[in-house]
Amino acid sequence: MKITPILIALSFSFCGASCPASVIAAAGNTLTCNIGPLAKSYGGGQWLVYGCSDGKSVVLITQDGTPGAPFIFSFLYTGEKMTLHGEGTGNQQATDAAFKELKALSQADVAALFQQAKARAARIAG
Repeated sequence: MKITPILIALSFSFCGASCPASVIAAAGNTLTCNIGPLAKSYGGGQWLVYGCSDGKSVVLITQDGTPGAPFIFSFLYTGEKMTLHGEGTGNQQATDAAFKELKALSQADVAALFQQAKARAARIAG
């Protein structure tokens, strides 16, 4: 599936560990992000990491009850280019701290996050 450069909408609900996300890109392509979850800490807050159906994109959703909630970050790919997006109404200080850490991640770091989320999903299913 090809994700086009313009992100139109990010659709999600905050439902804790059972929360899949869908990214709707231009031209109506939907990217399902429900592989995981993997618990990680960024900016002092707890995040749930899900891998996406393209095999490389990931979303990070605040865990319920954390200062950054509700908020979601996504690392999405357009071709080989990775972009970081964020959306939500959580505490800005908490989400800014997480953003600072996330924007420093390389494509290799994000690929590792995807693989860790995939391994976590396999352990849960197994």
